[in-house]
Amino acid sequence: MQTTIKENNRNLNVVKGRLSNIDNEPLANLIVKIFDRDMRSEELLGEAVTDKDGRYKINWSHSQLSGRGKKSADISVKVFTREKDTLIYSTEAKNIRYNAAQREEINVIIDKAVPVEFIEYDHVFKLISFLAGKVASGDIVTGK
Repeated sequence: MQTTIKENNRNLNVVKGRLSNIDNEPLANLIVKIFDRDMRSEELLGEAVTDKDGRYKINWSHSQLSGRGKKSADISVKVFTREKDTLIYSTEAKNIRYNAAQREEINVIIDKAVPVEFIEYDHVFKLISFLAGKVASGDIVTGK
């Protein structure tokens, strides 16, 4: 999933990068969100899911910036699990990309274990689908 804004290319900005663990192994299937940070608030500019190499790319436009006379974004990054939307990384204030350029590369190293999450319904559905074979899930009836 990549957030893309269809607008004149000269107004399009890009934040891309790679997520990895401390052993430099890619972290796939995580949600990366970028925000424009202000003193007391943040505004979502876009989000993407990391690919198998841990890479992401998010396009955003200056028209998304709010605030009087706002000409540039102060970019912060947050990383979430895809299944339960658990926050696993947030940019510290000292690492915010102030007055971000049109093209920014922000690589993130996650220095803690990423929680293994699954949604029980999805897990059970996969098991039932495997066991049912070619029987449509709507045709499966529970015994009473």
